[in-house]
Amino acid sequence: MSLSSELRQATSDLHQAVEQHPLMQSLVNGACHTARYGDYLQALHLTYRSLEAALSKAAAQGLAWATLSDPRWQRSLALQQDLRHLGRDPDRGEPFLANYLSNGLGPTASPAQAMPTAIATAWARYLGDLAGGQILRQLFSRHHPQWPSAFYAFSPHDTNALANELRPRIDALATDASERAATITAARALFAAHIQLFDRLLAQEPAGT
Repeated sequence: MSLSSELRQATSDLHQAVEQHPLMQSLVNGACHTARYGDYLQALHLTYRSLEAALSKAAAQGLAWATLSDPRWQRSLALQQDLRHLGRDPDRGEPFLANYLSNGLGPTASPAQAMPTAIATAWARYLGDLAGGQILRQLFSRHHPQWPSAFYAFSPHDTNALANELRPRIDALATDASERAATITAARALFAAHIQLFDRLLAQEPAGT
């Protein structure tokens, strides 16, 4: 079984919980407050900034998993653009996913520690942006046409072609059993962190209201 298939199978329960979460349902149904959406984007920005910094560091060190670093699917700059459109400072915002990120992608993490978290995060986030993210973009354009959407835009590149290129890069990594197990653990931790993020966003007053 390919690594991406194994990751999908091992996280299916948590993935379903994320999709069915009340906050995600509010995004899908057009009921999410703009300020809360901005809070969500700020949390995502921390994720992508940490991931892409780790991938850049891996490239500088000549590590195999640096193949996941590619400006065509990187999202941190697009998120900065959207946040500024919403009047947000991309560098401020509460680091909702800080614990997850610091465990694997923090500045003191060794390459061996960073690799499974980087692979899992790239698999979940980048492939998710190229698939489900495109559905969200269509829904947002219908329910919230005023919302910025650079985060979901990959033009001039075709999203299916990008996904078909990224997936085998992921599948070529984490080749032994211990690396696969660590990557699956990291992927499950990422989905769990998103659920905790959603819970927290719903429990607090959106910023700017």
